[in-house]
Amino acid sequence: MIRISTAFLACVSLLAHPALAQDPDFGFENWPGVDPSGWVTSNMPVITLFPVTKSTDAHSGTYAVRGGVVSFPITGTAFSPLLQSGLGGHGFPVSVRYTEVTGYYKFSPLGGDKLALNFGMFSGGKYIATGAEAITAAASGWTQFSVTFNYTVRDIPDTCILQISIVGPVTGPDCHPGTYFLLDDLSLSTTSGVGGEDSRLLSYALEQNYPNPFNPSTTIRYSLPHKSSVILRVFNSLAQEVATLVNESQDSGSHEVRFDGSALASGVYFYRLEAGDFRRTKTLTLIK
Repeated sequence: MIRISTAFLACVSLLAHPALAQDPDFGFENWPGVDPSGWVTSNMPVITLFPVTKSTDAHSGTYAVRGGVVSFPITGTAFSPLLQSGLGGHGFPVSVRYTEVTGYYKFSPLGGDKLALNFGMFSGGKYIATGAEAITAAASGWTQFSVTFNYTVRDIPDTCILQISIVGPVTGPDCHPGTYFLLDDLSLSTTSGVGGEDSRLLSYALEQNYPNPFNPSTTIRYSLPHKSSVILRVFNSLAQEVATLVNESQDSGSHEVRFDGSALASGVYFYRLEAGDFRRTKTLTLIK
C-alpha cells in the first residue's frame, strides 16, 4: 500500500523547533520551488508527481494553491494533496491566542471526498487548542470558510500548524483522482470566541483528535469541570471496542491521551467519552 502522508503527519508530533520555524505565505504568491513559500507538500519531484501546484485562478493577487488527487505511477493508487505550514512542516511562531482561521476555497469533490482542514496551536510542544472542519459540498465559486480554535488551557501559544488535505469518504486514502481544491487568502484573527474560551473549561468537552487523519498515533483532549469518573474508548465501524484509553476517576481540568493505531487497519474509527452525565462521540481516521 502506498503511504500517502505518513511523513507529513508525523511532523505534527515533532513540534517546538523554533529554529526551523518559517512564516507561511498565506496568499500563495511566492513559489521559490515546487512548494509555496513556508509550506511543505506531498509533491514528489523525483518521480514527477505534483498533487499540489500553483494556480492563476486566485481569489486575490496573482496565484492561489491548487491541490488535486492524482494517480500514483504504475500502481494507479490515488495520491492525495497535502500542505502543512512551516519549514519542514514544523509550524510557524505565534505569540497571540488566535481564535479563528479564515480563508477562501473552491472545491470539486468526486465520490464523497472531503476537504480536510486540521489546525493546531501549541505551547512548549503541547497541544493547547485545535480547530478542524471537513468540507463535503462542492463550491464552484470562491467561498469563505471559518474554523474556530477550541482552547483547553489559558496558555499563550508559541507555534501554529495548519494542515490541509483531501481525504476519501470512508478510509481516508480511498479518495478519487480528479477531486481538487483551490485555496487562497488564509488569515488568523481573534474575532471569534473571545470571552467564550475560558467558559469552556467550566463544562465537559471532547475535542477533535489531532492530527486527523493520522498514522500511527494521534492525541485526544478533553476537559472536566470537576472530578469525574471517566471512560474513553475507541470503536471500529462495526461498533466493536478496539481500545479502552481511560477508565478511572480524574480531577477537573484539561486532559489528553495518546491513541496508537499501529495494530489496527486503515479506516474510520469512533472515540467516545463518558464522564458524569456527559456522553460524546467523535470520529477519527487512520491512514496507513
